[in-house]
Amino acid sequence: MFKLKQLLFLILIYYIFNLNTTNSYALDTKTQYINGINNLLIIGVDSSSNSNSKLYCSIVLTIDSVNKSLKITSICKDSLVDIANIGYGNLRDSYINGKEYILIETMKNNFNLKIDNYVFINKVALIKIIDSINGINFEGSHVNGQETVNLLYKYSKKDTLLQEEIQRKILQEILYSFSKLDFIYYPRVIYHTFPYIKINITPAKMLNLGFTALSFENYTAKQLQFPLIEYSSYISLYNNSFLGWDRSINLLELNQFIYNK
Repeated sequence: MFKLKQLLFLILIYYIFNLNTTNSYALDTKTQYINGINNLLIIGVDSSSNSNSKLYCSIVLTIDSVNKSLKITSICKDSLVDIANIGYGNLRDSYINGKEYILIETMKNNFNLKIDNYVFINKVALIKIIDSINGINFEGSHVNGQETVNLLYKYSKKDTLLQEEIQRKILQEILYSFSKLDFIYYPRVIYHTFPYIKINITPAKMLNLGFTALSFENYTAKQLQFPLIEYSSYISLYNNSFLGWDRSINLLELNQFIYNK
């Protein structure tokens, strides 16, 4: 029965995905597991307009088929990084200067982190996602999409690391709620959310990622805050505040966490 659910889910993803994309793809009938590690960068922005948006959060969702596990890594937007052709700034600056392309390049060059795919999510998209899965549980309460956004706004007044901890918790609850959702509601989720997100995954790869993730028995993701709090601290540079970090220790921890090395 579970395999039947998987098959129906993947077929529905393909057709609904094609309804919401301007590109045309051929259906890869050889749906298979994704081998190894796949890193999906979730780019949270504060505006529905990509050209005017600012980086609100950057979270890497890792689908690890080797260990059959999900991993959530917050990459602090205050992190001091070297941006190609620009110089030193924080991660937010890399997004401002080149949107997802420079952001991904900066993460690769500074963190040795390969991003396989990305998805943009703004406030409207987050509301649609959470409402389509009938809400999530957060700190003892069941909240809908708008209530979740209100919580994020409340925590946005706190320090950045606390914000990112809350973001990871919310993503974990979204994954958990989705895992408990009856498969007959999957088309509704995709139909109501895809028009509000920007994603660079082909339908064929979406099928394979879905097939892989559905094979995992545990949807509780391992979590990491990067850079590690104990090996980073805020510093003043160019009259601005940046999160400085110990490169050797932090990169070792990140590499071990995501790539199991």
